[in-house]
Amino acid sequence: MDEFELIERWLERLPVPGSGVLVGPGDDAAVLVPRPGHRLVVTTDAVVEGVHFDAGRVPPAAIGHKALAVNLSDLAAMGARPRWSTVALTLPPGRLPWSFLRRIADGLGALARAHGVAVVGGNVSAGDVFSLTLTLVGEARQVLRRKGARPGDRILVTGTLGDAALGLASLAARSGPPRRMSVLEARQVRPTPRVEMGLAAVGLASAAIDVSDGLVQDLGHLLRESGVGATLFAHRVPRSRAYQRATTDLGPALSGGEDYELCLTAPPRKVPALSRRARALRLRLTEIGEVDESGTLRILDDRGRPIRLAQVGYTHHTLTRTGRGRRRRRGAGRC
Repeated sequence: MDEFELIERWLERLPVPGSGVLVGPGDDAAVLVPRPGHRLVVTTDAVVEGVHFDAGRVPPAAIGHKALAVNLSDLAAMGARPRWSTVALTLPPGRLPWSFLRRIADGLGALARAHGVAVVGGNVSAGDVFSLTLTLVGEARQVLRRKGARPGDRILVTGTLGDAALGLASLAARSGPPRRMSVLEARQVRPTPRVEMGLAAVGLASAAIDVSDGLVQDLGHLLRESGVGATLFAHRVPRSRAYQRATTDLGPALSGGEDYELCLTAPPRKVPALSRRARALRLRLTEIGEVDESGTLRILDDRGRPIRLAQVGYTHHTLTRTGRGRRRRRGAGRC
């Protein structure tokens, strides 16, 4: 199968362009028209074999699902409605059969249809490592940002945290793909982006970020952009029943990463309205801390004692003094 046949067969399994697309796949670039009064919101993210997933342990459809889910989570944190996507494949020559790629397309396509996303273009190239890179375009009349939290605001998170990190550890202990995934493993490979909650938070939340690299690290980004500090009550961080059966350690919930929940701040008077909107979506929303003027993040246990974490989150690269990139790996970086 040559490149052009692969593209044609791949696109057959993905949502075709709908409204707002003047020019879709087949030309040199897509031409898109946002709805009147809306701004375009654009994000790009990649999933790379050996960094974000192990093809021997994860079903191909889950790879496609996650590639789109991580981008949807970025738009959720901005309060944007996802509309269009491009997809770029990097394939090691002759290594991956069409049956494998077809299932990736099916996983991506199912999530795209669920969120009304049309694939409007992309690319296929050869490379040493398999990767899937998506650019996702959304629309918003008003956006959420990391910048905007103020002293006195409450800190809230959706869903539960730490499941993905525990699921990763479980998958890593397996010799091959499980016949049936546990709840924790499913949270790792098939995250649920909180798009509707992001839209519901517009006009109520003062700031927002998605929890991709760990709660403490991502909340730190939000606080830094807002020029404020906060107190985080570790015992309030929501954990699932599966998590609590697996461990009493709070570390994965605080710094595990890849849960793709939303971390929001909001003035106290707006928290009840946020909670009502979350309940309408049948989504758990938990208050876990308070913003202050300190400029630092304090983490306290249930007795009010400070907690220090050995690891605050996941970082793909650091720069050495020579300027070369050095990858720092930890558990939550792969699935």
